[in-house]
Amino acid sequence: HPENLGQRDIYIPIERQAKGVKIISGSRFPIEAADLPFSVHIITKEEIRQNSYETLVDALKMAPGIRVSQPGNAIEGETFLMRGLPGNTYTKILINDVPVKPSFVAGLPIGAQLPIREAERIEVIYGAGAALYGADASAGVINIITRQSEKPVFMQADLGVGQGLYSGVNVMFGGRLGRDKHIFKYFAYGSNVLLEHRNIFYDKDFNYNPLTYSRGGQKVDSQFVALPNYAGTSASDPILTNTPHLSRKFGVTLNYRSLSLSVESMYRRDHSSIGLNPLSVSYRNPLTYTGEGMWRFNFNFFRNKEKRNQKTDLTYIRYRLDDRSSILLVRNQLADEFYLAADAKARSLGDTSLLPELFAKSYGEYLNGSRYLFGQSDELRLEHVRNFRILKIFSLTAGANGKVALGYPFTGLLARPPSEDANIFANDIQGFGFDTLTFPIRPEFHVLAEGNAFGQIFYNGKYFNIAAGINNSFYTSAIDRNDVADSLKVRDNEWSPRLAGVWKISESINLRSSWGQSYRAPNEFYRSNSYIINSGAPRLVWRPYRALSAEKTTSWESGIRLKRGDHVGFEFTWFSNQTSNLINLVRRVNNPKDSTVYSSFLGFLNARNASVRFRGGQVVSNFRLVLGNESRWADVRYNFSWIKAEIKDDSTGGTITLPQISGRTHQLRLTVHPLKNTTFVFDFLRQTKAGQAVGLKPDKGYTTLDFVARYAFTERFDAYLKIINVFDKEYAGIPASWVQEDNLHYNPQSGIFVRLGMNYYLE
Repeated sequence: HPENLGQRDIYIPIERQAKGVKIISGSRFPIEAADLPFSVHIITKEEIRQNSYETLVDALKMAPGIRVSQPGNAIEGETFLMRGLPGNTYTKILINDVPVKPSFVAGLPIGAQLPIREAERIEVIYGAGAALYGADASAGVINIITRQSEKPVFMQADLGVGQGLYSGVNVMFGGRLGRDKHIFKYFAYGSNVLLEHRNIFYDKDFNYNPLTYSRGGQKVDSQFVALPNYAGTSASDPILTNTPHLSRKFGVTLNYRSLSLSVESMYRRDHSSIGLNPLSVSYRNPLTYTGEGMWRFNFNFFRNKEKRNQKTDLTYIRYRLDDRSSILLVRNQLADEFYLAADAKARSLGDTSLLPELFAKSYGEYLNGSRYLFGQSDELRLEHVRNFRILKIFSLTAGANGKVALGYPFTGLLARPPSEDANIFANDIQGFGFDTLTFPIRPEFHVLAEGNAFGQIFYNGKYFNIAAGINNSFYTSAIDRNDVADSLKVRDNEWSPRLAGVWKISESINLRSSWGQSYRAPNEFYRSNSYIINSGAPRLVWRPYRALSAEKTTSWESGIRLKRGDHVGFEFTWFSNQTSNLINLVRRVNNPKDSTVYSSFLGFLNARNASVRFRGGQVVSNFRLVLGNESRWADVRYNFSWIKAEIKDDSTGGTITLPQISGRTHQLRLTVHPLKNTTFVFDFLRQTKAGQAVGLKPDKGYTTLDFVARYAFTERFDAYLKIINVFDKEYAGIPASWVQEDNLHYNPQSGIFVRLGMNYYLE
């Protein structure tokens, strides 16, 4: 007989939600979060329900030490910074302990396509995590654990409508059949989220005025209005249209005894101009979008015994960039390179009057009209992990994984949708090349192999907990190039250690410290989006024959935890992380300015003599106030974090394009349960520096308020009102792209957004 999901289940006090919760991200097998010597934040299913989160970034917005951007950019969707580092790129994001990011994208695209509403919990581990998870865990690990239930049946249905023609539908159900050892469990979900218009077009005279932007330090003139892709009533008044978002997902998990099979389909798309300035791109067409579809198939074997357990995962990920993804380019940085090349070509011909004609020719070949995007990959990953318990106080984890990926990394500038180019893989393999009418710059076929062997020993004693781990990783990649004698091959091997400990002074106080190193392998995305422009070559643009090497991050933190009963909690953390060998966007002119041949490089290189250090700290506190009796209460959670960015030993002569946002952040959440069926949530966020338009406008930071009111009509049915940015503040998010000259002065975040919804629960 199914049990009802009552009000007490939904509104568990914050300080009790994570009590006793066992997580797997710190050791690869379940262990209580309080026993881990790392900074840990758990987002429970109760918090997800209570605040009606739809995206991962929604859930991270009030997490300690994390800054979010909604919207972020077209390629990655919503974005976030985790201790200074871009989270989409430098954080290992997992679903049920298995990586979800395709190999040939720089960062994981984030929208409502990830199973957030379906999560049992979201585990956030701060600091370098490569010792257990390999590459891309420089800032930390985020593990989305989907619903688990021992009930015969459970179901949840959500429906929401709101501003900007927003609509959201989410349904999930699951249960179990059988008895004793022959139990079959099932879980399925699906959703569709559509937002037609974002409230981001404010401050138009400054942020969306093309004439306020510069190229090479010089203000632009109004000649760009003659370019075919520009649309507006004047040079200072471009056309601005809707910037819609669409996310869809579907998933199913089947489990019988030690075996489980899960299938997930994820689709997301955003307007391609988000965060970019109207001098570089056009906003005239609302159907100009960047989107991708991902399929993930995972077969898992898990066996648990008294003193040992093991699990094996076989995962296949299929990634396809939507073949209608496109962008309308105007006078972006690449166009400026074409202009300089045309000027050199005209001078070499002895007739400078040819400059407009030569520029129009190169612009027409590479930039004019809708420029379509292309990318696809297939990858297979196998991992085996074992855990041994020794003398009740020791735990040894050891494992290995290997991955093979092949395909074409994300690239652009296609003259028409790639679906019109028949059988891309066959053309490349058979050596016929690509249709240059579709691909003015030929894509390159990449093959990537990567492997990790790792181990960690965990000591859980009466007074001390100690974790020591190490990871040895190798990666090798090859690129098929018909235009050179040999394919480009890259090989590297990295060691990533980690050491952490907790001193349990008493039941309510402990001290902890951790140190670790991590690496980020050079993603194939960077090569596919690097160009050489040469006015004296048969082809004006081609991809350089250069290899990149891994970035390396060293992370250190120390902290103190204090807990007084069930109603008061406090934690202070100080951290430092430094990333070197940065993969950085660079523009280099390869010949003298007065030369009659213009040659330049615009793309990604390792900044070998530069590093970025982020230092800071965070305070996390929570307590509960009883308002007369136990059924009337208020939870208060206050986070304070600060961070300072510093560039070290920068002798590259260029500008580091990694976001360097220093400042202080205050996060206050007040959850009030004044009546049996009513709950109010107030989220106050204060950022002292927004990182917007430094030198052009004062950067005074911002303060925002989000509000949720929820009323339960019955034990199973409730309705809510959610207002984001109640005061309709105009403020900045995270910069949208690596190309600073193509970004808006600041990335405007959505103004006030009102949403109404209803939820039905059965468990």
